[in-house]
Amino acid sequence: TYHLIISGRGDMASSPWITSYASRIISVEIGDGVTSIVASAFYNCISLKEIKFNAVAMDDLTSNANLFMYARNDAKLIIGKNVTKLPAYLCYYSKISSVEFEVGSACVSIGNYAFYNCAGLTSITIPESVKSIGISAFRGCTAIREIKFNAIAMDDLTQGATLFRYVANDAK
Repeated sequence: TYHLIISGRGDMASSPWITSYASRIISVEIGDGVTSIVASAFYNCISLKEIKFNAVAMDDLTSNANLFMYARNDAKLIIGKNVTKLPAYLCYYSKISSVEFEVGSACVSIGNYAFYNCAGLTSITIPESVKSIGISAFRGCTAIREIKFNAIAMDDLTQGATLFRYVANDAK
């Protein structure tokens, strides 16, 4: 089994582990200096069960990024306390089941489609630091049963009608 740590500054232009090691990677840590990730960087990472996201200035991704699409159904995403923005499409169509913000989170923004169609996501607690949540950020998260808003003041929630569309009928 392998633990992949992506560090340094700037763009991650390739993912050389895909061909030889992907299926044996169980955790990934994305460092604070990473500003972009190549599409399908974690393709075939079928053993991936923990993702630590610490990138403090990552650019928005696109719908074809498919970063964590092949992670295990019980994968956990941990958002570092210094992350101020979750980029658009970060977990688009991924299999993560839980999202955890570190204590003292500085996250102020959750990007458009950040968790779109994460069908295994069961609960999330939005930290008090969050001021805006993007379009359809949690749309299609059909397994969500509990959503906790600790956010004190939301500046931008203009897409409220689609924010949690198609979550579980018994979500609270």
